[in-house]
Amino acid sequence: MTDLHIDFETRSTVDLKKHGLSRYADPSQTEVICMAWAFDDYEPVIWLPSDPMPTEITEHIHTGGNVVAHNAIFEFRIWNNILVPLMSLPSMNLEQMDDTMARAYAMSLPGSLDGAAKALGIDANKDMEGHRLMLRMSRPRRMENEEPIWWTDDPKMQRLYAYCLQDVRVEQKLHKKLFGLSRSERQIWNLDQTINLRGVEIDAASCRSALSVIRMESARLNAEMYRVTKGHVSTCNQVGKLTEWVGMIMPEIKWEVTLAKADIASILDESMFGGIDPRVREALLLRQEASRASTAKIKAMLNVADKEDNRIRHMFQYHGASTGRWAGRKVQLHNIMRPLVSQEVIDDVLDNRLTDSRKLREIGKPMELIASSLRGLVRAEEGMELMCADFSSIEARMLAWLAGQESALEVFRRGEDIYLHAAREMGQERFIGKVATLSLGYGGGKIAFQKMCTQYGLKLEESRCESIKNDWRRTNASIVEFWKVVQKAAIQAVQNDGTKVPAGRCTFMRRENFLWCQLPSGRTICYPFPEIRKQETPWGDMVNTLTYMGTNPINRKWERISTYGGKLVENITQGAAACVLREAMLRLEEKWFIVVMHVHDEVVVESPIHCEPLEEMIEIMTVVPDWAEGLPIDADGWRGKRYRK
Repeated sequence: MTDLHIDFETRSTVDLKKHGLSRYADPSQTEVICMAWAFDDYEPVIWLPSDPMPTEITEHIHTGGNVVAHNAIFEFRIWNNILVPLMSLPSMNLEQMDDTMARAYAMSLPGSLDGAAKALGIDANKDMEGHRLMLRMSRPRRMENEEPIWWTDDPKMQRLYAYCLQDVRVEQKLHKKLFGLSRSERQIWNLDQTINLRGVEIDAASCRSALSVIRMESARLNAEMYRVTKGHVSTCNQVGKLTEWVGMIMPEIKWEVTLAKADIASILDESMFGGIDPRVREALLLRQEASRASTAKIKAMLNVADKEDNRIRHMFQYHGASTGRWAGRKVQLHNIMRPLVSQEVIDDVLDNRLTDSRKLREIGKPMELIASSLRGLVRAEEGMELMCADFSSIEARMLAWLAGQESALEVFRRGEDIYLHAAREMGQERFIGKVATLSLGYGGGKIAFQKMCTQYGLKLEESRCESIKNDWRRTNASIVEFWKVVQKAAIQAVQNDGTKVPAGRCTFMRRENFLWCQLPSGRTICYPFPEIRKQETPWGDMVNTLTYMGTNPINRKWERISTYGGKLVENITQGAAACVLREAMLRLEEKWFIVVMHVHDEVVVESPIHCEPLEEMIEIMTVVPDWAEGLPIDADGWRGKRYRK
């Protein structure tokens, strides 16, 4: 098969990082500077917009030929949105795009061209000066009478062309080293891009009203903070000064803690310190309230939304997590806080009160109300409604199924409460059963249990936490055994290159410097450059430990990471749950349900009002895949004008 490699350099009055690709790919704001291109392994050449497009390129695209690019959706949109109308060129189809970034993510490699190349030992010869020049030339040099003045001197242009050519050379090398996506993965990538291109509408007017209320409330809260602290702290965001002031008023508080949200909640719990100074309480409550409603998400919605239809697009990154789950981009719909008020109150806020902070204060704290209403700023377009189906406890169900924990599976099959069941097995109350189920399933110990208890505002003695951990492990012996089986299989596979090592319903195998874990669906999770190293356990033993190269989630550096059975089981469980979600979305699309969003374990479709039955959507979602026989799947749903929890 012949591959056409391409890479565009563009310039625009639109800030790509701030406004996103959909706003950027506007022919009235953005133009192509050059395109580097090459077929297969041939030396790339530069095409300029002043030249006719080579016929071999147009014929290749017209006949559906393979087009390779890194972050291919960028080249796809620039070609279709800018060059096609400008030069009457044939359009590209998603099916012909071959994205080396998607390939890299599917192999748990860094997503950037430079990062993926370095991870695979490719000499990228990254031209950092050329990169800086590209960033400069992509923006106007200055504006004169609202018209952009671009960088056009020949030395800079020639340097930019060289930079563009080098990117294609790296892309060619990378393409040869990366494994291609399987047919099923291509289906998912195509669906992912389709969903990203559709987008979903935001309530732009309510976004602007919310920002206005936040500005007014911030000014009021800052004035209150200045008054309470007698001028020591000017704004609620001056955490350092507030920490200093609280330390002066209450020196008995040990300042190993910070004034993060969780620590404020602990300090406000008077039982922790035997009482709290009223001034400190008032100041911390002000800080807590001011931190509720971040303007960042609302501003991101307005920045990214297309001006023509107020839809936000390109919100989801295919294989953004190594398990195959998606990552959020721009607006970050995956990490909106849980509402602190009822849906009835949220509807009242968005429909009746958001234009006036005084109306909001009649029913609660404005910042808290706005924070709770963020999801509702995403809505269906006129004449349409949103329908959502959310898998119920899919990770807990998947973990029990993978491990063969029949006692838990029977609870799910009977439609009973798994948290209550866990609590009864341990002789505890339901809330303890919930925290134990959520915190101990992947090898977590008493510290993990204590940490989650704190997040839920529950304080338990260390000895009781240890006892609960032991009781949970005793009553979930198959899950505990699964941690050990998976860890042993992964290490054995690394030590025996090319040998398939079963681990319950999964299989591990090392091949070509990668450890592959095949999930029950047939999809794989990849661990690059695995090594077995001796490491000391918390209790002092030296044991064989699986390590691999990965992106550190804290510092984002590509470095060696150590793992263990519980963590591998977490990857497997989340990966298998993602397979259920992926297949459900494909089935929905086959039945003409239009998916516009998917967040964690829920799918949101947009439909004409009362046109599609919610029950049918849930029925399609809960079909048990052939590979998951015996897995109890359930889902709940809702329909309405606005997105909600």
